[in-house]
Amino acid sequence: MHCCLENKSELCVAKVPIFKTLTYLEQLDVSKLAKTKNYEKGSYLFNQGDLIDSLYIINKGKIKIVRYSFNGDEQVIRILKEGDFLGEKSLFKNSPADNFAIFLEDTSLCTITSKDLRNALIGKETISFKIIEELSDRLYQAENTIENINLYSVTKRIADALLKFKSRKIILPISKSDFASSLGMSKETLSRKLSEFQNNKIIKLNGQREIIILDNVKLENLSYE
Repeated sequence: MHCCLENKSELCVAKVPIFKTLTYLEQLDVSKLAKTKNYEKGSYLFNQGDLIDSLYIINKGKIKIVRYSFNGDEQVIRILKEGDFLGEKSLFKNSPADNFAIFLEDTSLCTITSKDLRNALIGKETISFKIIEELSDRLYQAENTIENINLYSVTKRIADALLKFKSRKIILPISKSDFASSLGMSKETLSRKLSEFQNNKIIKLNGQREIIILDNVKLENLSYE
């Protein structure tokens, strides 16, 4: 099924920042290269070591990028949602995947082979630079995650993560287990620390995913530990 729609707002490529500089007709040309496929929650887009030869655009749904330690512990690298993309390195070189890509919910993807996209982008240097910029940003985020795990306490990592939502009422966009993994800790450690925060009247927990910030100053102080 081709990802070609008449409504500009519904073109999958129009959702991706790297293609926003294209005219509508150029976006339409790129979208004609894309094929749409639906995937079920819990299935894998690719495994570590699989050869990646396409750019994947999330039309609807969520994907988590993870890797596993030798003892099977999962580390969430990043969470991708509607409008995000992956497989961008294949535009420069078809290479094995460094991580695993798992669908967090039923997801619709638009897929463009790297060969087709490279041909379509000839003469469009702006997009190439934006892809390089995205790769740089993701490398920085990965390095920052590793630094946080190695240098900072569990308390600080959780406080920092909550403050990044910049909202008094937080609804976790992923499961508590995946949230804990993204912070480099177990679900049990996260739950224990959140309970401590609640006992100290810093936050209030409602169900599995809702967190209410009661004392932003105390939370900020914890981020300096």
